[in-house]
Amino acid sequence: MNSLYLLALFVPLAMSTAPITSQINKPIAGGQFTYYDAVGNGACGEPLKKCTAALSAKLFDPAAKWGPSPKDASKYVLQDPACNDLCVKIEYKGKTASFPIQDKCPGCEPNHVDLSEDAFKVLESNLGVGKATPATITYLPCSQTKISC
Repeated sequence: MNSLYLLALFVPLAMSTAPITSQINKPIAGGQFTYYDAVGNGACGEPLKKCTAALSAKLFDPAAKWGPSPKDASKYVLQDPACNDLCVKIEYKGKTASFPIQDKCPGCEPNHVDLSEDAFKVLESNLGVGKATPATITYLPCSQTKISC
């Protein structure tokens, strides 16, 4: 097979970026958030924190591999930009809060974030709401925000 053909075939794949990278620092109006029972390890491979967020599965890189954690090389984590110091900032009813992304939400659209119950209560004290909307969702590096709980 022609090596130029192979190069043309594989270079675009190597240069592709994860879906989340195009969403960084771009507020999404009309968003929503829900809550779930966040226990154990998240999709990124780390133990879930008390206040955490699950990102839409559509924003994860389907080609991401597992590799050593930058925090502890003896542990493996998902090498996905969604799992690399990424937070979500949510603005809702005059409140703003930020949470680290540690998990994946298979049923969420990119404008929908699933929060741990404790994170949900930072923004909406009434769990009976179930789905809180409208919210403005912004994905950003955790270093650019203050974690809310």
